[in-house]
Amino acid sequence: MKGIVATDGYMGRQFEESFFFREPLAPKVTGNEVKREFSLRILSFSEHGKVLNNRKCDDLFIIGDPDCDDLDTVDINVERLAGATIKEVKYVMGVSNVYE
Repeated sequence: MKGIVATDGYMGRQFEESFFFREPLAPKVTGNEVKREFSLRILSFSEHGKVLNNRKCDDLFIIGDPDCDDLDTVDINVERLAGATIKEVKYVMGVSNVYE
């Protein structure tokens, strides 16, 4: 899957905010390429969205149409993908180079 790995903050069945926000391990080097443990964080807003106010990110992709009124998005690049198909999401995330 194009080498893109996500983390969701779950350790077993328990969501851990510190695990979600941790920096990815990057111990393996292949040639000039650094292999990171994960490339993106993915979160269900309805379950744990409020933790996004605890540590700001640079870019935030909101998939679907969740009620994010309580989310502090000042100084954050927010992209909304309401009604997006899985193919569109893959294209935006760089997993696929085909847009349909």
